[in-house]
Amino acid sequence: MNDLRILLIDTGICGDINTSGAIEYSVYNISKELSMLGYEVIVLTNIAYNENVIKNNLAILTAKLPSIFIKAKNTISMITIAEYKFLQIIRNIIKEYNIDVIHTHSEPIALLLLPIVKRFKSKITFVHTYHNAPPNVLRRDTLWRQTIGLINYRAMGLIFDYYDYIVVPSNYVKNGIVHYFGDKYLDKVTVIPNGVDTNFFNFKLKNKKNRIREVFERIYTPNLQDSYVLLYSGRIEKTKGVHILPLLLYNNKIRSKKMNIKLVIVGRGSYENQLMTSLKDFHNDILKMPWSPRYILRFIYALSDLLLFPSIGEGCPLTPLEAMATGLPVVGFTIEPLIEILNGSHLLELLAKNVKEFINKTFWLLENEDMLKKLSTEATILAQKYSWSNIVYKYITLYEKKYV
Repeated sequence: MNDLRILLIDTGICGDINTSGAIEYSVYNISKELSMLGYEVIVLTNIAYNENVIKNNLAILTAKLPSIFIKAKNTISMITIAEYKFLQIIRNIIKEYNIDVIHTHSEPIALLLLPIVKRFKSKITFVHTYHNAPPNVLRRDTLWRQTIGLINYRAMGLIFDYYDYIVVPSNYVKNGIVHYFGDKYLDKVTVIPNGVDTNFFNFKLKNKKNRIREVFERIYTPNLQDSYVLLYSGRIEKTKGVHILPLLLYNNKIRSKKMNIKLVIVGRGSYENQLMTSLKDFHNDILKMPWSPRYILRFIYALSDLLLFPSIGEGCPLTPLEAMATGLPVVGFTIEPLIEILNGSHLLELLAKNVKEFINKTFWLLENEDMLKKLSTEATILAQKYSWSNIVYKYITLYEKKYV
């Protein structure tokens, strides 16, 4: 039923698809896959979808129904004028393109859209993807974040009441919703995991690992050749477990069999200064980079041997999927979202119950190169399961549900 006309609305707060967040990147990939399957997709966004991106990825010049990108600024402002403009844009799109499905990805946007939902619910399927984990919403590290989390949590009830379907990225999030809201919305909740662009993040880059390392060495200090390169990529917050990273290097320093380890850290956050201070004794072994565009990040994955993912609070993390698609095994903790992703694979053996086990599993894998290679291959194969070209069919099934 690819005559459906689908309106996707992202968060409206990011300016470039190469540096956008996971939510905006998901909207982009969903639109790309739907378009290539012949669906007519309209994306309401302020992200700069440059001409090359559209031509290369969205088949906009083919005979298939094209994707139409509309640039809308200030769409999430709560100012009355901005809200009116936003709703007017939506009404015009519905009228001009005879929309069948509207899919939102941001709670403020979903709330702004409620007047449209109430008016057109009998004619249009309304879907909202909740990208957070309700059990974590109130466990924030600052009063401001706790307040925002509480508002976000309360707002979800309104969205759940009026939208036809709620998409969540893992059973962990689904169970959290049931825990906080009861089974009132259970029939509305559908689990669709995050996807990964396996054409962009792929194992082929691993064949060029040494060459990529040479290029990075011309720009940055550490000598990466003949080293085991451990990667941390993400927000530098204590809640992400980054305080564990120095323990790895100190542990290596006192080991009887010291290994040549380099640590690459990509990201920024409130714990950044404290982290770098605790790593001051290892400045020759550290490559610190700020947030990097995806076209650079995929090369950072390729030059690395292992992804360190010490976070204990996630809904369905995207970084492990991107790393796995590039051939990196992931050492993490036994949190439910990671268990869901790795279920049925030997990669589950790399999940630790505590910090000591996390460190031991990291060194165990580095000391067993055959196992490192084996799990690298298994990670690549498993990542294919989460390729956007596969995940998109779960969205199609949901979009068509109301019309079958």
